[in-house]
Amino acid sequence: MSRTADITLSGWVVDTKIEDKAEFLQLYYDKGPLGFYIYILMRNIICGQYGYYAVLNNSLINSIHCKLGRWTRPVKFIKELIEYFGEVGILDKSLLKDNILTSVDIQKSWLIAKKAQRTVLKNVNLEHWLLVDTLPTDTSNNTYSNNDNSCTRYSDTCYKKEDTCTRDTTRQLVQINNKINNISENSENAQSEFTLDSVLEIIYSKHERLKNIINAQEYSENAILYAGYWANACNDERYMSYSVDTDKATLNNDFFINCLFLAEANEILRIFKTCYERQPNIRESVEWYFRGIIVQKYRRLAKKYQERFQRGRA
Repeated sequence: MSRTADITLSGWVVDTKIEDKAEFLQLYYDKGPLGFYIYILMRNIICGQYGYYAVLNNSLINSIHCKLGRWTRPVKFIKELIEYFGEVGILDKSLLKDNILTSVDIQKSWLIAKKAQRTVLKNVNLEHWLLVDTLPTDTSNNTYSNNDNSCTRYSDTCYKKEDTCTRDTTRQLVQINNKINNISENSENAQSEFTLDSVLEIIYSKHERLKNIINAQEYSENAILYAGYWANACNDERYMSYSVDTDKATLNNDFFINCLFLAEANEILRIFKTCYERQPNIRESVEWYFRGIIVQKYRRLAKKYQERFQRGRA
């Protein structure tokens, strides 16, 4: 009988640059050092519960409350602070609504720790897993298959053989300012045409300091490129297949337009950062991969649009 892998951690290594990240700069500005210390206590509890996530309940909040000692604050303050973590992107906001404490960064840190311990994670059923293109069964940083005919890293599982490719491999990178007219009339937020400037205007309107935060990040030069990719997605009326969890969804520009208007400031930062960090390892079109990140970020919305598309064809 095989032994179940231990997914908890005895501790976690603090990233020396964590306080330079936009979300933590905002935390220090709004809540001060006490807010960061409560984050440390929360991370310790996450390590002990399920390693990469914890369940938010009264017991967890009371534990943090007691550990603050004479510097303690009311329980209400701790609850509101954890909600704030979701607002600024320190925790995944969608899972926080279900009382799950985790984030992409927390899960990356957990996965690195488990690999360092050489923990066998094969066939482990991980709940609330956010790293959709980095499964714990990976044995190296290179998530591509050694088989030259098959690309397993890209979410659309593109087979490189021309006769079996599920996406248009002849599609070249669309120039940032290339404009495709006639936006679908089905989109609630449709405008006559999306350009790089109009998309940037929408993005910067999300938060009064968002432009300065983006410019302060290492991916600032790439952010303009990503905004152009988003504009192209909003203009591209073709129905194309994307991976959503274990299924596929056929989506067009309606989906990307609504994501643009629905996305909050911290979510946009996360999307840009994710694409920047993974870009060196992307073997397919970076623009196509950027679209895949958006689809995975808003996979619930993608499924709704897939359902609408299916009803329209019926």
